[in-house]
Amino acid sequence: MPIAALGVYVCLQGCLPAAWVVMVGVDVARSGDVEFLPFEHSWMASHDASQSAPRPVTSIAVVPFDGDREMASRFSSVLEIQAGLTVIGPTQVADYHREPSAWAFEEERAREAARAISRELQVEGVLFGHVQTVRPLHPSDWGWSEREEKRLYLYLTDAQGALVWKDELPFTVVKGAKPPLEEAVRGRLATHFMAHADELGLDDLWATRKRPDS
Repeated sequence: MPIAALGVYVCLQGCLPAAWVVMVGVDVARSGDVEFLPFEHSWMASHDASQSAPRPVTSIAVVPFDGDREMASRFSSVLEIQAGLTVIGPTQVADYHREPSAWAFEEERAREAARAISRELQVEGVLFGHVQTVRPLHPSDWGWSEREEKRLYLYLTDAQGALVWKDELPFTVVKGAKPPLEEAVRGRLATHFMAHADELGLDDLWATRKRPDS
């Protein structure tokens, strides 16, 4: 083989793996994803010595989230698998509750809905949520995908409709040529949420969760 041809052959052999790595990187960059930011404005109901602690929750109904039904399904999965709760998911709850669930807009209406859902579905807690778009779709830095910044507002009530926890979760939806891998998104959400629950003390409500010292 002539030296010049040999040089071209060697170059091709070395360049092909590098080109493959670049193509894989581009393919990953074009895929969709959901990126979760730290929780903000977290709040839990407090009680003094004269009041009893909130009743532990072992079962919960997740109302379809306004603006993002998929996020409600993801939280249902996290609460059932990670927190060990008995969860009635948004699809089942929708058969009983068809009203908007935005607590921040009509608090008393949401309290009434929580009492009705708890009574009909025999659960000890009801999780409401709604999603707002903070920044509409815009190109990413590389231009291979589009990003949409959103914020999830969460409200957990007890069976009587009293608010026991509320939170805000900023997140970014990355829309690419391929849809996000749902299993990976749920896994990251589980890790993100459970770490926050431990830090906030929210996991004290999960009566079924096994603690390391138990």
